[in-house]
Amino acid sequence: MQLYDDFPLPLQPCGRVITIGVFDGVHIGHQLLLGTLRERAEALEAACTVVTFNAHPDALLSGAAPSLLTTPDEKRELFRRMGIDELLCLEFTPELAATGAEEFVCDKLLKSGMKELIVGPDFALGRGRGGTFEALGLLAAEYSFGLRRVDHVLRQDRPVSSTRIRQALDTGDMHAVSAMLGRLYSAGGTVVKGRMVGRSLGFPTANISVTPEKLLPSNGVYAGYVILDGKRLPAVANIGRRPTFGPSGRSFEIHIIGFSGDIYGKELTMYIVERLRDEEAFSDPLLLQQRISMDVEEARGKLDNI
Repeated sequence: MQLYDDFPLPLQPCGRVITIGVFDGVHIGHQLLLGTLRERAEALEAACTVVTFNAHPDALLSGAAPSLLTTPDEKRELFRRMGIDELLCLEFTPELAATGAEEFVCDKLLKSGMKELIVGPDFALGRGRGGTFEALGLLAAEYSFGLRRVDHVLRQDRPVSSTRIRQALDTGDMHAVSAMLGRLYSAGGTVVKGRMVGRSLGFPTANISVTPEKLLPSNGVYAGYVILDGKRLPAVANIGRRPTFGPSGRSFEIHIIGFSGDIYGKELTMYIVERLRDEEAFSDPLLLQQRISMDVEEARGKLDNI
């Protein structure tokens, strides 16, 4: 997959089929759109090109962006797995936000050799969201490019969206999250030193430094697995503030079941299968130790067939 960070794109003799969007989560609705993009590119013998942004546009447009379901690195890897030929990741600047739809189409997309534009159901392009599907249809007729719209994917009779996935994460409903993503939700980062509390209880944990932009599920205890040195290992994670040991910042700690070893400084990602319980404050660390032991056994049972 070729990576670009701005227009103009280099000449592509075969032309391009392009889609544009934030694609946070790369959920099953996005996957349908990207599959259509790839099919149309193959039919037209053109390059399959995604245009996205290196930060959520709402950070500029409204001053507050939602936490991300997928970091830029995660999103890039998902695009690569889906067979995208080219990824253009733009900085969403005030100048870009002020660009009208026709100007963007003519000066950016058509000059990049666009043969066809594929858009989602709620897509609107350019200043003031003036480039609606209907407005783009007029431009397509005037400038002779193809235009296709891909409809919503429904789950429980409602459109799948990044907003719905964030709502499910806020309640810890990992089954709903997985269904809308078409895969397990994952979160990870660098293993850093913590307070060594888990080790003192006989359940050492990897304390994960997660990028602040990444959305974690609601506080609680979760079952899942990690990939370490090429092996898939069952794991239990606590997301929260460790109330048994006094006030602290929110943390993401992973106990890898049956593993011991020094992994400080390594990158570790957990694929989250299910929420086991709420985070609790225990009056005695021994009670917490007993509860963790139960969590581990419950996780083993849930992960045996995953």
